[in-house]
Amino acid sequence: MNFEQARFNMVESQLRPNKITDHDLLSRFATVPREKFVDHAAQSMAYADEPMSMGYNRKLMAPMVCARLLQELMLDATDHVLVVAGGTGYSGLLVAPLVEQMTILEENPYLSDIARKNMLDLDVTNVKIVSGKPEGGVTKGMFDKILIDAPAAEVPHGLFDQLKNGGRLAVVAGAPGSLLEATLYTKNGKTLFEHALLETKGEILPNFAAQERFVF
Repeated sequence: MNFEQARFNMVESQLRPNKITDHDLLSRFATVPREKFVDHAAQSMAYADEPMSMGYNRKLMAPMVCARLLQELMLDATDHVLVVAGGTGYSGLLVAPLVEQMTILEENPYLSDIARKNMLDLDVTNVKIVSGKPEGGVTKGMFDKILIDAPAAEVPHGLFDQLKNGGRLAVVAGAPGSLLEATLYTKNGKTLFEHALLETKGEILPNFAAQERFVF
């Protein structure tokens, strides 16, 4: 299979028509080999417009949904970014060259090992891959931007604490068994502003199942 052509087709037929206009982001999607981040059996479908298996009952987000979330984060060269549930590292390694520091948090040790291998293969040097639960447990107010790289029923409380004032958090969220919404949160002091971007499909990870409701 011609993966280079498949990447080109993904950008031209899935991303550009859906208002993905950031030049640097489009360039990264056209360059990073998505097939390296999915399960071997799924490689021939790696560039399809749907979530794709990376093994261990986990999936990469569909390319367009991933691109929309990343674009809405408005990444900057000075940003410190956290990717939660980073899996095999696709989203984090894709945009790492566009920011100052990238941290990828992944609870599954097998997936985080694959992410480390992918990091070395792509020669990305500003990435720290951490094994741990979605809440993270890092210093409060440490990150400018946070991407939750798996569908969630709700966002763990502690992740908002790890966001700097003025920071942005992007996630696909909603109730299990229903259409989910790609959603952007912007932090202003103690207030979180929520903006729904688009509807999509996905499977909620157990660690992101609804707990006691958090009132903003």
